[in-house]
Amino acid sequence: MLNLNWKQVAAGAARRDMDLRDSRREIAERLELAKRQHIFETGMDKLKTLREKREGRIAKIRMAEGFGFTREAAIILDASGQLDSQLSRLSKMDDSDINRENIRRISEVVIQKVSPEHRAEILQTMASQNTNFDSSEIADRFVRTVYSASEGSLEKAQEILAEFDSNVPTTIKPLDLNFRGLKVLTPEDTNTINRLVDNIISSNFGNLVKRDPQTGDSFYEGDDAPHIGRIRRELIKAYKSIYDDSDIKQEPVAGLMDLAEGIAYQSMTLAKPPSEIQVIPNWRDIINVTPIEPPSVEDELATGTEDMTKEDEDKPNPLNFAIPYQ
Repeated sequence: MLNLNWKQVAAGAARRDMDLRDSRREIAERLELAKRQHIFETGMDKLKTLREKREGRIAKIRMAEGFGFTREAAIILDASGQLDSQLSRLSKMDDSDINRENIRRISEVVIQKVSPEHRAEILQTMASQNTNFDSSEIADRFVRTVYSASEGSLEKAQEILAEFDSNVPTTIKPLDLNFRGLKVLTPEDTNTINRLVDNIISSNFGNLVKRDPQTGDSFYEGDDAPHIGRIRRELIKAYKSIYDDSDIKQEPVAGLMDLAEGIAYQSMTLAKPPSEIQVIPNWRDIINVTPIEPPSVEDELATGTEDMTKEDEDKPNPLNFAIPYQ
């Protein structure tokens, strides 16, 4: 018969139980350490990314100010995601090609595009990042908390991580603007504009345009020369205004051709002398012109076309004229 030493058995069981508890404690401590290490690495990566983005954002805004943007406009453009592309474009230009005067006007339009409330939110976020986001202080506080033995330290470390996320800048949708006016019109652009305008003048008033063989400048002959010169200057000014205006989506050449149509209607159809011709975008409203539209299917069915005479077919459309240009 087997005789058991119950004291030895009990002692062995106690040792096994203690070893098991020690093993579980060691596993728990390792898991706790691994968790703290993961939170630490996650937090430091976030902090590094935020620091780099913040520094890059500040550098971009200072760069934009150097090109002539106001600080407020630069911050708004950065929030809209449009600042990077414009800075890239400006950086590739010669300094003489940058239209700093018009950049100030574009800045005003940018600011007006955003409501005062939303604008204040964007600017406040940027200001708080500059004054309240001390990366060194946050990093020290975060590290101490992550490896603190005090109860709830991991929860506090998670709260500090949430501070990192709250420093993400406010974003808005891209602004509906064009930025062609960042660049001044080149001499080549000016020559093209002059040729277009001179062709508009010639097609409406005859070959009154002359060129100085020495300077290449245009001048006019005849009694109407002062008035034609005025029309020419206003056309050139209108082209430049369309080019510079960041709120106008129409291409400048298209805008010039629309003005040319108005001049042609006034000079040819209304037989106005040059002294009475207006160079205005809304010329149809000013002179009470209703654009001719093709008849609808209902109109054609109602009136029919069988009664149209040969004389009616041959009548010219007063708006159907061509404006030659090179």
